[in-house]
Amino acid sequence: MTDGVVQIEKKLGFFPLIALVVGTMVGGGVFSLPHDLAVGANSGAIIIGWCITAMGMIPLALVYQTLARQ
Repeated sequence: MTDGVVQIEKKLGFFPLIALVVGTMVGGGVFSLPHDLAVGANSGAIIIGWCITAMGMIPLALVYQTLARQ
């Protein structure tokens, strides 16, 4: 008699591994790029960058809020 357990073979192919490597490289660059840009910029440019980022993040947060309520 079986106990209802299904064995799933876990295997990554060539293209999923390539996507994993590319995603890791891009993800690492996302965290180092702001530091590199901030070193070469003045305070005004950094504040403008924060404002532009906020203008993009606030609508995104509102969308997630709306989706969470559904």
